[in-house]
Amino acid sequence: MSDGHALKQEPPALTITQVAARTGLSADTLRYYERAGLIERVARTPHGHRSYAASDLGWLEFLIRLRETGMSISRMQQYARLRSSHASAT
Repeated sequence: MSDGHALKQEPPALTITQVAARTGLSADTLRYYERAGLIERVARTPHGHRSYAASDLGWLEFLIRLRETGMSISRMQQYARLRSSHASAT
């Protein structure tokens, strides 16, 4: 009994292991990036496990590129704050 409108489905959440495999970052680095404010607080499952959105991968790839330039964590945090302030303004 469909009314002709498709339900918008969210992409499946990713575990920390899956994100680590896709990005090449270790699980410890991902946890550190969250604590350091480089990534937004990651959603949690009812059991407390991190549950990354597929959209988080793009930002992580950007952070990886910044690190490859030799950029410091503190400078990367400035980018993260700018991104966060832009997102809250829209």
